[in-house]
Amino acid sequence: MNMESNEKIERIKNALPSIIIVSLVVFIIGLFVYSYVSDAPIFVITKLYNYTVTTIVSMTGLSQWLVKGIVIIVLIPLLWVIPNTVRGNYKKQAKAAGMLYFGVFFLSIYFMSKDIYFSHSGNETLKWYALTPEGVKFSDTPGRDPVYGITLKPVTPEVIRKLKLLQKGDIKPIDPSNFIFFNPITGEAQAWYYKYPDGTVEFFDKPGYHPISGESLEPITKQVLFEWRDSQAKKAPRKPEAGVGGTPRPSATGTPSGGVSASKGSSTAPQERKPTAEGVKNISEREAVKEESRLALFKSGVSDNFVTYRGMINVAILVESLGETKGKDVLYGHLKSNKINFITTFFQEDLILKNGFFYEIYNGKTDLLKKSDVMSKIDYLVIGKLNLSFKRGTELDNKLIVCNSSMSYKVVNKFSELFSRDNISTVGPGYTEEAALNRSMEILTEKLIGNIMKY
Repeated sequence: MNMESNEKIERIKNALPSIIIVSLVVFIIGLFVYSYVSDAPIFVITKLYNYTVTTIVSMTGLSQWLVKGIVIIVLIPLLWVIPNTVRGNYKKQAKAAGMLYFGVFFLSIYFMSKDIYFSHSGNETLKWYALTPEGVKFSDTPGRDPVYGITLKPVTPEVIRKLKLLQKGDIKPIDPSNFIFFNPITGEAQAWYYKYPDGTVEFFDKPGYHPISGESLEPITKQVLFEWRDSQAKKAPRKPEAGVGGTPRPSATGTPSGGVSASKGSSTAPQERKPTAEGVKNISEREAVKEESRLALFKSGVSDNFVTYRGMINVAILVESLGETKGKDVLYGHLKSNKINFITTFFQEDLILKNGFFYEIYNGKTDLLKKSDVMSKIDYLVIGKLNLSFKRGTELDNKLIVCNSSMSYKVVNKFSELFSRDNISTVGPGYTEEAALNRSMEILTEKLIGNIMKY
């Protein structure tokens, strides 16, 4: 054997271990890939099954047997989808079906957890929140509110009840005479109150801040409730003592209790004076003249400078602005609707307010409206009192200005009947008083329009 042949054999001997090792590695990888592809459906489905069951049970607290049964049935289609995405004649269809399947799966998890704030296991907070001027905003992840930039806080068992109440809507005053103040199951307070400096107490249906003072509302307590009831009992008028039939109880002398005893001829007995027919006539004439003069004055306060539209609800509105007078003008500027024609020039406001007509109508005395027949020209009259206050800086943002507005109003129909009353409270945020006022009035008019549309 020549030298060349010996060198070739030597090179082959030296390379043989490497060739054997590479061949074994390729063989092992091939077996692994083949095994993985063959068992991929079971592997993926098992992983997905365990994740889904653990997630749903942890979030909802449902029976694990119920969840396992449902999940197994739902995952059956994946036995066809997964292998066909790797091989077969339906790769494209299988991939599309798989994407759709997983999209529906994760959407189901979202809707299932939408109103869940804590995991059933108690180890995880699932929601974060921010108290914004527009209300409570919830998020599934920590961070900042995208509109106001307020840092989100984790929902805790201590604040969730307050947050859920605030999420239901605006804070409204309640009638304490027929309200259940404490939850009959848990004993928790179901009303909040604010006490004015003069001791007057006002009750509300949700926690928050008083719309006029901007101070925090406090949950009702048994002591506050009993004190309020005692004050109401003291204000109630006392009925005079009466005998049978409601007549004054006679005293020991035979005279009515508290009366004056006098004999028939006593000079000290009070003499009853009966008005003469002429006197009655003169009084009636003076009252009639006075009434006619007042009616004429009221009619002169009704303007002719307004337009009504057929097919729309024609509503005259008169608002007295307490405190910040500019609020009324901003309010009027937002009264725009394609279904309601708001008439802000129906009355000469100065004349109506100066002569007491405003308060007369607001308090339910609508005789002048009936006699003047002014309501025949419109559908409704809204007469209200607007109160505004501004609060600079909040615990959320020390530069933010909040405009608290509250309007109590009465509604009179075209028959001059006072048939509705309501109160609207709003909160408007802004970085200037003008912006805060504008936002608050915008929200208030939206609610007012919504209320009128229900009539």
